[in-house]
Amino acid sequence: MKRRVMMVIPTLGGGGAERVVTDLARFLHQDRWDVRVISLYGRSHANEYFVSQIEETNHAAVIFLDKRNGIDFSLIKELRKIIKEYRPDIIHTHLYAGVYTGAASLFLNKKILHTVHNIAEQELPEAHRRLMNMAYQCHKVIPVAISKTVLDSIRNVYHLKEKDIRLVYNGIDSSQFINEEREEKTYDFI
Repeated sequence: MKRRVMMVIPTLGGGGAERVVTDLARFLHQDRWDVRVISLYGRSHANEYFVSQIEETNHAAVIFLDKRNGIDFSLIKELRKIIKEYRPDIIHTHLYAGVYTGAASLFLNKKILHTVHNIAEQELPEAHRRLMNMAYQCHKVIPVAISKTVLDSIRNVYHLKEKDIRLVYNGIDSSQFINEEREEKTYDFI
């Protein structure tokens, strides 16, 4: 039976976090995972290249929620409905989507991972950091750092023990850097 993972990100615009979500959706083993990528903003905010890469897989789909500018409390209700209907085994959030998703998943007993893509003091505004801190301290959300520097900043900002933070280095799809038509060259040195 496939496990269900729901990844939530503000947009699928062109950035590092968006690339990570796209690659995760593409490369999770299709026989083991069913993937839903939730973009808080609508398709007009998305990079169509990222969207098409996700949608080309047999096991992933993208859902756009059309977030309004500013704080949009209606997203909490929409996310909660999706969580209840989709019933993900794991929820994986990125950037400030963790705040909305954390609120939406209250009392639903879901495993939530939140990847921090920047040093913690710069990732979120102060009010959002306070909300994430409550979630971290109650062990409702597991922070994931993309580097040792980010891990150290999470530990310092949120006063967490290193054992409570996961470190997963960003991977890249190296196939995009391979030139299959490259010929073997030999050089003569004098």
